Order: sequence, then structure tokens, then C-alpha cells
Amino acid sequence: MKRSIATCVPCVDSDKNKFIYRVTIPLPIYVIKMEENMYCKNCGNELYEQASCCPKCGCPTGKGNGAESQEGNKKTNTLAIVGFVLSFFVAIAGLVCSIIARKQIRETGEGGTGLALAGLIISIVSMAITVIYVVIVVITALLLI
Repeated sequence: MKRSIATCVPCVDSDKNKFIYRVTIPLPIYVIKMEENMYCKNCGNELYEQASCCPKCGCPTGKGNGAESQEGNKKTNTLAIVGFVLSFFVAIAGLVCSIIARKQIRETGEGGTGLALAGLIISIVSMAITVIYVVIVVITALLLI
């Protein structure tokens, strides 16, 4: 059976300069591995294992949620941007670039999935409208002859 222990870690709230306690809930006990002692990079104070900030100076330790740091570091695929922009002007080039960008994004894990998908959809819709327009023009020309 999995058990977790919630721990209170003292921190300094940087916005209000007040001493607060943050509740951290670690992974299940049997998954947690012992780490060496951690020390604050700013003041050298010894830190708790799950501390998200130093209790002495309030400096963040980088052991927080982690979601914001992973999203912030994602680089947008350049070909996805190019495919999106080209889809408005040269649909076939936008389509090719967007397809290649989607493949690269799946392999590398870069950002830009939405741009590549939007470039793909806009290119397909643009080409479909062009084909429909050409068919209507040809049919109209044949009927006038």
C-alpha cells in the first residue's frame, strides 16, 4: 500500500516578506531515494530534502513543481513557424513544411505542435478552395462555349 507523508517546509514569501510554511507532499515512501545534503546556493544554509526554497534567505531551490521550467525551456520548431506562415501564401510549401515539422516535433520533443497543425490545416483548406475555384471556372468556361 502506498503511503505519503506531508511535510511543512518553512519559507519566506518574497511578495510580502512574511515567514510562511509550504506543505510538500513527496512521492510514495518506497520510491523516495536518500540524497546527499543540499545547501543553499545563495547563503550556504543546509536545506530539507524536499525544500522548494531556503528557509533562511528564501532563495528558490529548483525543486518545485517543475512544470513551468519544462514548458519555459521548450524551443519552438522553426519549420513549424515557416510552415504556418507559408500556408497563407504558398499552400503546397506550407503543407510540406508543416508535415516535416510535425515529424521533427515528435522525434525531438520541441514545441510548435499547434503551429505545425495549424499550418497543415490552413494549407489543406486553402488548396481545397483553390481546386473548387478552378473546377467552377473550368465548368463555367465549358458551358459558355
